[in-house]
Amino acid sequence: MHNLFLLHFYTIIEFAILSMFFRDIIKGKFITGFITCSIFAFTALCIINFVFLQSLDKFNTYTRPIEAIFLIAYSLSYFERESRTDHELSWVNNPVNWMVTGILLYFSGALFQFTFSNVVSVEVSHDIKVLIWNIHATLVLIMYMLFAIGFHKCKN
Repeated sequence: MHNLFLLHFYTIIEFAILSMFFRDIIKGKFITGFITCSIFAFTALCIINFVFLQSLDKFNTYTRPIEAIFLIAYSLSYFERESRTDHELSWVNNPVNWMVTGILLYFSGALFQFTFSNVVSVEVSHDIKVLIWNIHATLVLIMYMLFAIGFHKCKN
């Protein structure tokens, strides 16, 4: 069964959940309001995208890169704010650092794949497609491994 249409809805849900995560860990009135507004604006943009621009049977190459850019910016904002505060925990013992690192690595690495998915699916050989998707799978695995380390640190 063709399930590419689910990616359009997954993108909305993923962005909302990860944005709420960042809203909770990045303190500040402005950033909290900005992230909340971005969730609603991004949801509207995604709906406009699949209704008017990119049908549900195409990769959402307009909204996925935008999502990635926002999440990269949130990650960098988190690290910038954390670098200015003193902590009792060392960097490696802070579970959130591991999770944000996973998000930053995954979305930074996958940004160009998100942007060019429709072109790649038509223009390149099967071997190159497999290579690209294997790289993507590796990035996902690394992100999940970093999440697991973060969850393990929460337990301790």
